[in-house]
Amino acid sequence: MNTLSNLLQQKKIDRGFIFFDSVSKEFEFDNHGEIESISDYHRGPAEYLIENFMLITNETIAEKFYW
Repeated sequence: MNTLSNLLQQKKIDRGFIFFDSVSKEFEFDNHGEIESISDYHRGPAEYLIENFMLITNETIAEKFYW
């Protein structure tokens, strides 16, 4: 699946995909709901894999309904 995901990622880039990779923030809360800490959250390979498969699924369904 990772190999296929990488191929899908390259296909997006070849089609002109603009890659906005920003750092998200992750909040940790205490038992009272107060913020204990804030840290950077970087997406991992699993998130990219899911994103690539979700995108190709949406494109496939859209194309089928279009035709």
